[in-house]
Amino acid sequence: DPITSLSSELSNDYADGFYWGGGIAISNYIHNADLKTANYEKQLAVAASNGSKNFAVACSRAYFYFKDNSTHIIESMRISPTAYVLNTVKNGNDFSKPLTGASDYYCVIATGYVGDAVTGKVEIRLVDNGVIEEGWRNVSLASLGQVNRVEFTYDGSDKGAYGLNTPQYFAFDDVKIR
Repeated sequence: DPITSLSSELSNDYADGFYWGGGIAISNYIHNADLKTANYEKQLAVAASNGSKNFAVACSRAYFYFKDNSTHIIESMRISPTAYVLNTVKNGNDFSKPLTGASDYYCVIATGYVGDAVTGKVEIRLVDNGVIEEGWRNVSLASLGQVNRVEFTYDGSDKGAYGLNTPQYFAFDDVKIR
């Protein structure tokens, strides 16, 4: 963003430079079909519009930062599970079970940084005790304090030998910065 210098780049976790290795992509895809058809091929789609022409989709380990290295308070942002995540947590797939049980959860964890120092963490539950958040909602990140970078990771109740089984995506928009 030319006004705030808010930036992002691919995390490159698999050393191939592709989006599936982590990062943030801009999208405008709304999945209007049956949610059961939302799979990895629809990884940049959300199930419902929030009124914006474009939004961002975070995949795996993703982060944004202030390119000029300035610090700011991230007041809030709107988030939504992607259509792929919604289908998976509702119906399961070949790798993941549905998260509809009383102890099931899936969350995005926002960690604030100044340099390498952690300023705080905010857990954003997209599934909480089997209750699935389906639409866009506003979340506060102000408790992270002054940050020059925010990194997003995931946690959930469906884990296997290689970690979290649930697809690691979420959509966000309307980042408010102070």
